[in-house]
Amino acid sequence: MNPVVVTGASGFLGRHIVTQLMAEKYKTIAVARGELHFFPPIQNMHVKRYEDIDPPSGATLIHLAETNSTSSQEDGAAAFALLENLIAKPFGRIIFASSAAVYGDQNTCPNGTNEQVAPNNAY
Repeated sequence: MNPVVVTGASGFLGRHIVTQLMAEKYKTIAVARGELHFFPPIQNMHVKRYEDIDPPSGATLIHLAETNSTSSQEDGAAAFALLENLIAKPFGRIIFASSAAVYGDQNTCPNGTNEQVAPNNAY
């Protein structure tokens, strides 16, 4: 079974996803810019830039990491450039988690995957 790489592993979703992957016995590589405190068999990887990840060929990427600021065109362009860089790596599969900004942040309840996207910024 190919390993699973989780970016943003120190965040709320990342911590829970890594914990679940570990419980289900997936070989997991937790990646974050901040401190990580997962214990073996989880491999911790601290990076300054997510572009620097050197994944095992065929690994699955669960991409949860983005800049904290998404208000400017530059921030959106940086997020897009990061995603392009990660797509160019030898991942076998990529799962990209985004935010409600994809749907225009207009609903007070969770959005469904069948809803039309209407992003309100480049992020």
